[in-house]
Amino acid sequence: MTRGKIRHLFPGNNTSIGFFSLYQYMPPPLENLKRYFIIKGGPGVGKSTFMKAIAETILNMGHDVELHHCSSDNASLDGVVIPFLGVAFVDGTAPHSIDPKIPGAVEEIINLGDFWNAAGLQKDRVQIAAAISENGRLFRRAYSHLAVAKIFHDEYESAFSEPGVMDWKAVDRETLEILGDIFSSSSHSGLQSVQRHLFATAITPDGPQ
Repeated sequence: MTRGKIRHLFPGNNTSIGFFSLYQYMPPPLENLKRYFIIKGGPGVGKSTFMKAIAETILNMGHDVELHHCSSDNASLDGVVIPFLGVAFVDGTAPHSIDPKIPGAVEEIINLGDFWNAAGLQKDRVQIAAAISENGRLFRRAYSHLAVAKIFHDEYESAFSEPGVMDWKAVDRETLEILGDIFSSSSHSGLQSVQRHLFATAITPDGPQ
């Protein structure tokens, strides 16, 4: 059996103005979804592992999936969309908290926090609180560096706005030619279009991905 294809996406990104979320666009519109599973639970409870196992099973069945990666840990998944089933899974915890809009009828909450060892976590609460605080500090530092990088980027980009540097009319003509080549023989499918906004790449702890 032919293995399904993977579409890699990022529903959130680290930017010069901080974390930018497009998680509301991760699943198709709710009216097109049959089931939408919102996974809750703190870091390390297995949300990503759970979704990876589901995606791997679907791929081995020969069906395509969308893997939505976490921009704060690109080896981790924040969501899986299975188009042919009309099913989606998403990490619904901060900083992209998600709650049901049509609870029960479409969305269902899976709380993996039900299975954590509360006694063990309480024993290390001081260290955990310190780690969370340090993580927040480092993210703020990273965002400040990205803000500085944007200043240099904007300065570099401004050179192209100088008179005579770019022939924008030629760029427009080339754009129209490409659009004509792509769509000249196309006809309207009759289907209602759906607009989704997602990132194809992201700035991650491992660099741009």
